Amino acid sequence: MIQKLLNELGQHPVIESLELKVLAGMPFLYIQSSTPSHKVSRLISQTADTLIHQTPLHYESIYVRTYRNIHVYRFRFLYPLNKSFCCGNQCGEDCVLRKQDHA
Repeated sequence: MIQKLLNELGQHPVIESLELKVLAGMPFLYIQSSTPSHKVSRLISQTADTLIHQTPLHYESIYVRTYRNIHVYRFRFLYPLNKSFCCGNQCGEDCVLRKQDHA
């Protein structure tokens, strides 16, 4: 999914260059653009929203800094976690007790 995001962002005219770096296990987007960071942030959000539409995914995009027209964002797609324990309240569709009843 991250490759799709890079492809989509890389085609946008305001993006001069784009690089993904993984530092300490966290993915960072390095985006060179003369566009202000708040507009680049909006572009990232709009692109990610389009990609995750009708999927269970969501994302986290955190602006880090701008230095010499290079905007840095910590960005990652997040996959939903399945419940692995029971709270005893039979709280909903993903309740472990209900899944055992239907198995």
